[in-house]
Amino acid sequence: MTATAVNLAPPAATASAELHADWLELVAIGDGDRQASIEDLISALRTTSSSEELPEERLVDRGSEQAQSIAESAMSLAEERCQAVGRRGNYPFTFEGQALVSSRTAARNTYVYLLLLSKYGEDAGPKDVNGASLFEDVAAVAVKNYLGGQRAGAETYNFGFPRRIAPRGFEDAVRDLCSKLGEGIGPRSRPTTQSQKDAKLDLVAWVPMPDARSGKVIGFGQCATGNNWKEKVSELQSTAWCKLWLLDPLPVDPVRFFFIPHRITGSEWSQHTINAGVIFDRCRLAAYASVLDRELRERVSAWSNYVINERLR
Repeated sequence: MTATAVNLAPPAATASAELHADWLELVAIGDGDRQASIEDLISALRTTSSSEELPEERLVDRGSEQAQSIAESAMSLAEERCQAVGRRGNYPFTFEGQALVSSRTAARNTYVYLLLLSKYGEDAGPKDVNGASLFEDVAAVAVKNYLGGQRAGAETYNFGFPRRIAPRGFEDAVRDLCSKLGEGIGPRSRPTTQSQKDAKLDLVAWVPMPDARSGKVIGFGQCATGNNWKEKVSELQSTAWCKLWLLDPLPVDPVRFFFIPHRITGSEWSQHTINAGVIFDRCRLAAYASVLDRELRERVSAWSNYVINERLR
């Protein structure tokens, strides 16, 4: 058992296998030998209160058999994640026997950034960095690549508040967005217009048509970094948003996108997709935002290194 594994208590034995897989990955990042094994997780579960939470009728040898099953399931999920991120290298871990080994450049990897964000939250990084805005920038890269990237002419617009490049005011931002989309005409005034920040819309992505006419693929996205993301899956309703805030609602309803740094349990995937639209969870984001431009890559790396040093070492 490594010192890091002792300092990073595992989730309760009754927690989801996804959280146990997260624990293995985090330990591998923080450990001096860059690895975490099934035995590390078994030992941690047996020597903490987690083992006491196992169902009484299933306890054998103080939960050792159940702990073994939990640890094996966690490692199996890590292998599934490796497949889910697509190309080799997008997942910054390798498998050596029953151990998960992190790469020497893990802190520069998008997946690791998302893992740390999922565990410690958007405020865990340097005080002068807006964690939510950094995540939106990564999400923008992912959705742009998903829509075909530069070759397809895909465009993105960070609408989430506080806006850094787009106009700060809601009406001005809507007007600017409509100008870039070539649709919507402009903002519609409502009694609550002045109090709006982004009306739950964080990111817009689209693929232009060469004739510049209306009617094209447009995506409206919401980002949620916190553990309360399940409460947000139905907040952004793109069709209603257009009717509420655009003078001329878009002729083709925007696709809904939902971006989170977490990994969703397989049994819950379909339900959340129905409610949220196209979900970009940690693995999908890592697959489509594995390559970042230099400026963004350095910001992500600095955030990750800060959190690793503060929380895992």
